[in-house]
Amino acid sequence: MRISASTQLDLARSPLALALALALAGACDEHRSELSSPPSAANALSAANTPPPTALRAGASEPVKPGSSEDGEVVNERHGGRRLSGVLFSSLGSRFPFEADLPPAALGKARPAALIAPSRSWGLDDRRALELAQRLLERGAIVMRVGWALTSQRPAPSSTEPGALAYEQAELERALAQLSQHPRVDPRRVVIIGRDVGAVAGYAVFRKIAAARALVLIGPPCIDGAGFELRYPALAREQRPVLLVGVDNPVSCPDAVLQKALQGAPPNVEREKVAPDELNAAIDAFWQRLERP
Repeated sequence: MRISASTQLDLARSPLALALALALAGACDEHRSELSSPPSAANALSAANTPPPTALRAGASEPVKPGSSEDGEVVNERHGGRRLSGVLFSSLGSRFPFEADLPPAALGKARPAALIAPSRSWGLDDRRALELAQRLLERGAIVMRVGWALTSQRPAPSSTEPGALAYEQAELERALAQLSQHPRVDPRRVVIIGRDVGAVAGYAVFRKIAAARALVLIGPPCIDGAGFELRYPALAREQRPVLLVGVDNPVSCPDAVLQKALQGAPPNVEREKVAPDELNAAIDAFWQRLERP
């Protein structure tokens, strides 16, 4: 279903009308078996809360009009699925880019989904994030990646303490809500995957949104036990599946701190230390455990 750029901009000013239009577009998409046509401008996965006149396209340095041909839907040639891209607007007014890969429509609705929250260095084009997204996409998941709005709109976070990450938390919460509302996503099977800053913000959103299925923390930052409790309060008592993956990073929690902080944690809270080239395999194995009947 094709919606003109001017119509999309009008719809973005009316959340109710936009929701109805997106639902209709999603319904039409289900009648496609695979996407093999050339890329075209289509509905982005989301629209603004209160959109300004221009927005930054994912990967672009110049502002473009929301709903232009540079936003929206492109063909994912490798899997016969789709890639949606565009801009989201957080409750704090920051604009941040996203990309979402969808598997072929033939796999049907009610797909599991992953939301990847980046570190300071992970962006939409980061090789590690793309490889992880590709691996989960091959499992039939819908994978959404976001990029923090670290532009002149707002400063970079001064630390990884939760109080310094209000924008990251607002952006991630907005992305999670948008992903969960997509007509092909099973909202009961959405997993948050966060690295570094994304781990702290991801845990804050995970605690707040009880509908999130599971959480993966990659190289969660902290210095000592007090720093761990500040950033991940009550994690050792969490009842949903959680995987903490240790990586060699100066800001990551030391093994001794993690071991002590998670002492007595239930079996659903797992901890692994892996080499960099084993990271995606560890997350993939965790994902398979989640998908078992």
